[in-house]
Amino acid sequence: SSENIHTGDSVTLNCTVHTGSCDEEHRVYWFRDSEDSHPGLILHCQKKGCKCVKSPIPDSQSCVYKLSIKNLNRTHAGIYYCAVVSCGHILFGNGTKLDLTGLLSGNTGEIKQLLQLILLMLNVLLLYILKFVLFLIKQYFTP
Repeated sequence: SSENIHTGDSVTLNCTVHTGSCDEEHRVYWFRDSEDSHPGLILHCQKKGCKCVKSPIPDSQSCVYKLSIKNLNRTHAGIYYCAVVSCGHILFGNGTKLDLTGLLSGNTGEIKQLLQLILLMLNVLLLYILKFVLFLIKQYFTP
């Protein structure tokens, strides 16, 4: 899934994992993959620290784990994944893409080049204006 949010917002990501009938302690891992960095572990907790909200679907034997992020900024953008270790198995949830709107994202290099080109053009224009003004002054003071 995908979430479009703004800088400063808060968001809660859900991760639904079919845990089966295993009553062992679950370990939950959250990872973030972004354009700026390699996938990295951002949170790890044991069953007591991570709340498993039972799925509302009867007899589904699924847990919904939540990751709350407050005061979002550009560094939070990316794809979030969860993994649950349960009864010797690693179970992966679906990824959630977090896009922050209103930010300069992956194309900041192109924007920087465009700004440099505009500044160069303005400098050339100012040079021609200065040359024209000097020409007029020379014409005015030359008999």
